[in-house]
Amino acid sequence: MNNANFVDLLTQQFGGQAAEMIGQQLGIDKSAAQLALSQFLPIFTTALANNASQEEGAQALYNAVEKDHDGSVLENMIGFLGNFSQGPGMGIMGHVFGGQINQVADFISSNTGLDKQTTQSIMQIAAPLAMGMLGKEQRSQGLNAQGLAQLLNTSVQDVKQTDPKNMGLIGKLLDRNNDGNVMDDVAAMGMSLLRNWMNGRK
Repeated sequence: MNNANFVDLLTQQFGGQAAEMIGQQLGIDKSAAQLALSQFLPIFTTALANNASQEEGAQALYNAVEKDHDGSVLENMIGFLGNFSQGPGMGIMGHVFGGQINQVADFISSNTGLDKQTTQSIMQIAAPLAMGMLGKEQRSQGLNAQGLAQLLNTSVQDVKQTDPKNMGLIGKLLDRNNDGNVMDDVAAMGMSLLRNWMNGRK
């Protein structure tokens, strides 16, 4: 399992029934939920990998996963979805994205046609579930902080090889200092990402 791609694992976790349940909770159709998830999950994974690229960030992520994210949230999706607004989603995104939460939400909203509030709700739902999946991987592989960082970095690099254009846009989104407008480049990104995300996983 050491060569598992974390974005791939998230794709499998959020496909099908999970996307349908999230859509029902938010009053949107399954395909809209899938489209938003197909964009958020690689952005989230890239941000985690960026944060974990420094030793201090990797240790902080490991501590968070070890303490708070054992994967049990994945076993109680109905309970979690019914109370997601009280969950840890916003706190997780604050740690992962810093002051860029609104930029990420705007980015996804502009690609999906979903309003920003719905987009932020999807992010708030997906972040704890993704961290739960990371916790499951950390435990099943026995990863230390360095191993966790390597899993994330390898996964991001792997996706960059298969989808360099879209991952390049994600890199710009997370790296920019408000001096450029990455929104100019995203017009065709949405459906392209969804096709890649769903390829072979229907």
